[in-house]
Parts: sequence; C-alpha cells; structure tokens
Amino acid sequence: MNPGNISNSPRFLLYCHNTIGLGHFHRCILIGKDLAEQFSKSAVLVMTGCSTPHLFELPSGVDYVKVPSLKSEASHDQMYTAEKIQLPASNVFRLRSSIFRAMLKELLPNLFLIDHSPRGLGGELDQTIKLSKKLGVRLIVGFRDILGDPLIVKERWARKRIKRILKAYYDGVLVYGSPSWFDFIDNYDLQDLQQKIHYCGFVVNKRFKVKKDKHPKILVTVGSGRDGDKLVAKFLGACKYLETRMDFKAVVTLGSLMPRQIREAFVRRSRKYPNVEIKPFSPEIESEIANSDAVVSMAGYNTISQVLYQRKPMIVFPRTSVDKEQILRANILEKLGLATLLNKSSTSMDLADALEKVLGHHMLVLEHGLSFNGVENVRQICKLMLNREIAAGESG
Repeated sequence: MNPGNISNSPRFLLYCHNTIGLGHFHRCILIGKDLAEQFSKSAVLVMTGCSTPHLFELPSGVDYVKVPSLKSEASHDQMYTAEKIQLPASNVFRLRSSIFRAMLKELLPNLFLIDHSPRGLGGELDQTIKLSKKLGVRLIVGFRDILGDPLIVKERWARKRIKRILKAYYDGVLVYGSPSWFDFIDNYDLQDLQQKIHYCGFVVNKRFKVKKDKHPKILVTVGSGRDGDKLVAKFLGACKYLETRMDFKAVVTLGSLMPRQIREAFVRRSRKYPNVEIKPFSPEIESEIANSDAVVSMAGYNTISQVLYQRKPMIVFPRTSVDKEQILRANILEKLGLATLLNKSSTSMDLADALEKVLGHHMLVLEHGLSFNGVENVRQICKLMLNREIAAGESG
C-alpha cells in the first residue's frame, strides 16, 4: 500500500457508531481536528452513524461520511432498530458494512482509528478490519475511561470474542482515562494485552471562550438530550427555591435529540424565570462550561471530562443504564470529592440545596493525578504508528 507521503500527508480514517448520543462523534472530531492540524496536507475522514453530525463545525482537513443511523432499544442496549430509514435493522447493518469497506478501499488510510467498538456495532466492521489487515493499514481502537460494570463487560466481550479480535488485528488499544481514576486493565482482565494498551488521559477541548457574568451562573446540560428530560424538569422545579435565596443566572442546553414536544414544554415552563435561558443545542459546550460557576449534568464521559478539566463544581445525576457506566463514574467523582451525587429519587429541593452549597467552590482536580492530554497523546501514538510504517517500508 502506498497512499502517499506518510511523513507529511498521511490519511486517517475514523469510525464511531453513535446509537444514543453525540459523545463518540464529538470525541472523534476533537481527535481528527488535532491530527489535521499537526500533519500538514493530511486527510481525515470520520465515518459515523451519528444522526446530527451537521451540528458540529468541521475543522479544515476533516470531513465525514454519515451512514444510516441505528438506535438502541430503551429496554435492551444491545438491540437496534433503524432510526429514520424504513428498513429492517439487518438491511441497515449490511448497508453500513458495505459503505465502511468502500471507504477503506478508496481512501487507503495509513491509520484506522475505531472508537469504542472493536468489531463495530453488531459486528459491522468485521470484514473491514480483516481488509485493513490485508492492506497493511494500522488499526487502533480507543475506549473511554469506563465501559461499564466489569462483570457485564467481561461477559459481553467473551461472547463477542473481543479479546481475540484485539490480539489478532489491532496494533494499539487506547484508553481515554488514567489508571489512578479507573484501572481499565485490571477491571476488565486485560493483562495479556498490556503491551498494546496505552492510557492517554481524558480527551478534552482546551479551546473555549471565557466571558464571565457578575451573577453566579449555573449550566444545566444533558448531553444529546435523548433521556435528559427528568433532570431538566428537576432543575426548573429547583428554580422556585433558588430565586428566593440568591441572584443567579442559568443556561439550560436541552440537546439536539430531545423530542420536540418536550423541548417546547420546557421553553414554555422556563418563561416564569427570566434569568433562565433555554438553548436547544450548544455546539460550544466547552465555552458554556467555562462561563459557568457550577454545572448540573448527567455523568457522561465528554461532559464530565470537560468539567473536570475546567475545575468546575458539579452536581451529577447518572443515567441508570444496564451497564452502569455513568453510575460507576459518578461514584468515583463522589469518592474523590469532585462532585455532589444525586439520583432519580432526589427532589428539586435537594437540587436547590446542593446548588446553594457548591456555588463559588473551586476544585483542585490535578491533585488526584488526572491527565487531560488525551488528544495530544493520541497524536503521539499515531506518529509512532506512522513511523513504524515508514520503517517497514524502508526495510522492505
């Protein structure tokens, strides 16, 4: 394979499936942007099932191919249906798989970075990763800090033969976290893959705009918004208590995937509170975090990573999913004293009390040994992989 001058014009192919929110795609864009900036004349292509990729501003040198979207069933996070197109899921999987293979063959990337799912959603990348190996494409998979409850993840990986796939096909395994935060290797019994695994630190956006307000500002964010309505309702209920105790402002981002009827109901309800601004979606959530004094959110990877990086006091309501990913992350935050943890039984009064307590506090997160150089470390590992390819080409 000879796609071009590897040293200054490499080609990168990225994959993210996205069945619930926007986090995987957002993370890929952050990584892709850095690769495009650091490698002159590089080509970065992201293949995604994200239903709203157009909401993100693409940096120069980065583009995406959107495949038909799938969504996971609320009652079972391993069962999928087509999100928009009226086709059986099996047809959509075959269609997506054929697109992925075609993209690989046409782009002939030097490096293929897969987010979260080594075999792709439902095994849709099986043929593509085999073709990658045949073509000499370097394969890397990147995982967020916590995949879920170790017992559930290990059983799922055994059933799907993930460790065998990682050993046979992948050149590198990246963990977007730190062992002092959550020991990925020990929790998921990956000691036999230790030589391939690299802890990169949290993937965050370090570029944001700061414009502080004289009043305390609260940010309420629920990620994509698909299941964030209960948290928003709790906060609007808390406002009637907060307005009697303090002057404050609030920004509530509802997320692009929150159903329209629910969004409209929240907008109507918020009119009682002129100091509360409702935003359907914020493409610059990092700046929203920077301009807040406290953050109320769920416990998804991207939001928590960014809030920790900016050292903001936070109150978290973890999603209660089958795999317990957000619950595990929230428990770590609480154990380290980095967040106030509330749950579905907490009331609006509980939230108001917690906000009154945390506003104005400042966290010294780095004392806990956390790294936020995920993007930079991914770049360095990609450089190492490319250098190996150059060396292999020269020796051949």
